[in-house]
Amino acid sequence: MKMKKINLSKNLYLLLAFLYLMGNVIGALYAQKHSEGYFSYFISGYLQDHLSGDFLAVFSISFLSMLLCNIILLITGLSSIGMPVIVTAVAVKGIAVGMIAASLYIDQGLKGILAEMLLLWLPWVVQAIILISYGANSIILSSGIFSNMFLHNSIRANNASRFVRQFIIYSSIGLAVSILEASFSVLFSGLFNLA
Repeated sequence: MKMKKINLSKNLYLLLAFLYLMGNVIGALYAQKHSEGYFSYFISGYLQDHLSGDFLAVFSISFLSMLLCNIILLITGLSSIGMPVIVTAVAVKGIAVGMIAASLYIDQGLKGILAEMLLLWLPWVVQAIILISYGANSIILSSGIFSNMFLHNSIRANNASRFVRQFIIYSSIGLAVSILEASFSVLFSGLFNLA
């Protein structure tokens, strides 16, 4: 039984990582085709904040985005029917990251890639790991609740309390990553005069 749970967890991590990466590709392709509109306005504001070197603005955007994702995963993980929302949340976050990365490259070329590597890459990777890990745990708990409610299998009560503790841990790591991202913005934004 323990081996089956390990394989299920590993498969969930791989599935969510695949969805996140496919979201990156879809977002990049979308940004390439649609350079005008609402999304481009959002992306230009996001990049403007990062390239301005404003610590508080970058920290707020980064942390609130991460916290919102974690709250969505917390609520849906504690729901018996949360699995579709969890999968969608991971894919949508991947799409957003793909659109931002592609927009930097499309608008600035190699200088945009360098800005992405210095300012955004490390925080994005850590945030993706948090999102995928907590998303997999959310699916496991949600499916357990579903199984308990509709198939009359029992789940242990400590699963939910452990899940809430994971929310606190992942949100704390997200806080540290947001501070790191804002610090990178302050340190490296002067290197880029992207207009």
